[in-house]
Amino acid sequence: MRMTDSEKSFWKKIPFVKTPPAFDLFWTLILVPLWWILGIRFAVFHVLAILMAAKTIQRKKQRREKCSFPSEGWWLLAFAGIYFLSLLINLSGTPSSRVLASLNNFSFWILGWVIIWIIANNITQKNVTCWLKAARILGLFTAVFVLISMMYGLFIERSFKITSLLGVVLPDSLFQTISEKAPLLKHSLVPRIIAPTLIFKKWVPRPVGFNVYGTALGATLFILIALTWAGYKQSGQKKGKAVVLFLQGAALVLSFSRIAVLGFILAAVLIFLVIHLRKRTVHICFACFCLALIVFVAVISPQKVYKTVSDFRKGSTSFRIQLYGMTLEKALKKPILGYGYKPRPEDLPVPVGSHSMYVGILYKTGFAGSAVFLFFWAVVIRRWWLDRTLYGRDKHPGPLWSATGTALIGGLFWMLTEDLDAPPLTAFLFFLVVGIILSRHVLKEVSKEK
Repeated sequence: MRMTDSEKSFWKKIPFVKTPPAFDLFWTLILVPLWWILGIRFAVFHVLAILMAAKTIQRKKQRREKCSFPSEGWWLLAFAGIYFLSLLINLSGTPSSRVLASLNNFSFWILGWVIIWIIANNITQKNVTCWLKAARILGLFTAVFVLISMMYGLFIERSFKITSLLGVVLPDSLFQTISEKAPLLKHSLVPRIIAPTLIFKKWVPRPVGFNVYGTALGATLFILIALTWAGYKQSGQKKGKAVVLFLQGAALVLSFSRIAVLGFILAAVLIFLVIHLRKRTVHICFACFCLALIVFVAVISPQKVYKTVSDFRKGSTSFRIQLYGMTLEKALKKPILGYGYKPRPEDLPVPVGSHSMYVGILYKTGFAGSAVFLFFWAVVIRRWWLDRTLYGRDKHPGPLWSATGTALIGGLFWMLTEDLDAPPLTAFLFFLVVGIILSRHVLKEVSKEK
């Protein structure tokens, strides 16, 4: 029985059925709360990325067009190759649970490569506007959820989590095995709404949002804030702008992620200075800032500032310092290709090599992997910098350049103390930004052809 035209039209509107890849990416972000409650957050971004890539290949074949890929992206694939080689070399004697965990970490870099490829072959001004709108909606969803969670946490005065739909239907034996062997997967099956944390030695509820943990929430929010701002600036829409950005900013602060807040502020200030570097006002502001900083240091010693920041969550700070020292000491014993996987000693709550992407990469892939990894980010920054005058008037960058630069620089700073190959939503958003940066010049070429 053949479908009628109205039935065909109906199916074409359903996300992920016959919709174009750019539209699927929009719905991937919009439906994050659904992935969260279903308990499939740990795998859904990988699966949908593969689906979007397959659709992209099919559409290119139908239109007899060649697939393209930014040359900078091959460095990410080269890093993934070194990572995989290190895993193979160190496979013997590695516990099966750590092999699976390492393959999960490795999959995030392949996911990043695929996302960049998808963006490169689907980027248009219309699609970018669509993705920015998705970021604004997801940012608003997240902010409201975080604020409600915070108020609820203050009311019940304890941590709180729920069991996802997948967690409910899984057999008890399998659920128990996951709980013991795969903590991150368990957090998808039993997502936390409020996590316990100590701030200045006092218990405070810490919202997690739709993320795995609080610091991932912080990174997710500063990416969404940057993209939301760009969407408003490009559309010229002002209605609701202040409210939406305020709610997202409040949620970022409530993530209690020092590295995320500081990274966002530093990146935003740096972008502002770059854009207005030749303006006299900035020179005056910069001089005033330097004077204020000198006065501040004279009145309050840097040691007191550091002590206040470290005491904010003292247990976390001291543990990270200890973990970094242990990781670096072990990394220097296998300096070329590293250990491939991260062991999980019984006396540590997290695997060795955690809580810093750069230290972790050195531990897992040695100096060879670290060099390629850092070079990849260097060429991404270079591409972003070269594109600064593509759309701006009077040789000034446009809002998309500023927003993606803020997210990129903030994310690279965030990775000083956090891992990108663990939180699915954060990684997906960050590689979305990288994909736009590496493919943004295509928009200019298309506009010239028109």
